[in-house]
Amino acid sequence: QSFSRVKYHGLHEAPHFSIFTSDQAHYSFKKGGMFLGFGERSIVTVKSEPDGKINILSLTNAIEKEKQKGRIPLMLVGVAGTTFSGVFDDLELLSTVAKKYGMWFHVDAVFGGSLLLSEKTAGNLKGIGHADSVSWNLHKIMGIPLTCSALLTKHEGALTKAFSTSADYLFHDEANDYDLGLKSLQCGRRVDALKLWMAWKHVGTDGFSNRVDQLMEITNGFATKVQENNTLQLFCEPESPIVCFRYNPQGVSTDLINDINVAIREELFKEGKILLNYSDVNGTVYLRCVLMNTELSTTDVDSIITEVMSRGMSILRNLDTSKNIVVNG
Repeated sequence: QSFSRVKYHGLHEAPHFSIFTSDQAHYSFKKGGMFLGFGERSIVTVKSEPDGKINILSLTNAIEKEKQKGRIPLMLVGVAGTTFSGVFDDLELLSTVAKKYGMWFHVDAVFGGSLLLSEKTAGNLKGIGHADSVSWNLHKIMGIPLTCSALLTKHEGALTKAFSTSADYLFHDEANDYDLGLKSLQCGRRVDALKLWMAWKHVGTDGFSNRVDQLMEITNGFATKVQENNTLQLFCEPESPIVCFRYNPQGVSTDLINDINVAIREELFKEGKILLNYSDVNGTVYLRCVLMNTELSTTDVDSIITEVMSRGMSILRNLDTSKNIVVNG
């Protein structure tokens, strides 16, 4: 509302805005900045902690730096379940930062939002009630077919005020808040909300909660087995159903270990038996396992670890490591 003229006159009459996210935020924020005309430059990525959570000091420094350039802090994004490791930003603290600088506070809970449905994990999202808007994908942790996404805001009428336009050949009952055509990018669309409604009616809130608890039980069991294995290294304690780890044999250079982990993933991917991904975090490659199937058993988890170990040892044996071995001591 502070820049309502933009709706009619466009961004060329607006000041330069800055939108703040962590360097672990989803790539779609940069794409969104480009699509909306703000420009990729408007998305300011802030350094994260070693476990992937946004660094608050780096955030406040970045905001002050943008202000010194004459740019206006427009929005702060808190991530509830990062894309790589699934950890949660401190939403309570971020909300105070957003309030201090007069920014819209958006929480990207597309992955981790479902953890609110369980009493055991809801604490990870403490502070989400302060958000001006929240995005949530039910087709992730809840297993509902693509696509089933929600954008929630506590500001009644905000979406209609921002997006509505006149179309008297189509929209007549503008007082009806259930008509999404007035307040969204789409007009004709599939009834994606029906999938959520039917699933919720079928399993109930308790069923959703049990699903989250089952996935976290599998995830924590997986992480424990990784920690108990001297040849594997866990990236961080999981806060959502993602386990990030790497094959980490002793006495081998970091660069070679990175190459081995990439090769492990490629072999398993081509075989089609186990689908892992990987990411380079500050020069260290970790494998990423997203656990969305409540039917996974302890035996299945053991099989994943066994396959990673077996492929790693096989790749290491077959490599010429004469120039890569680090002599301990």
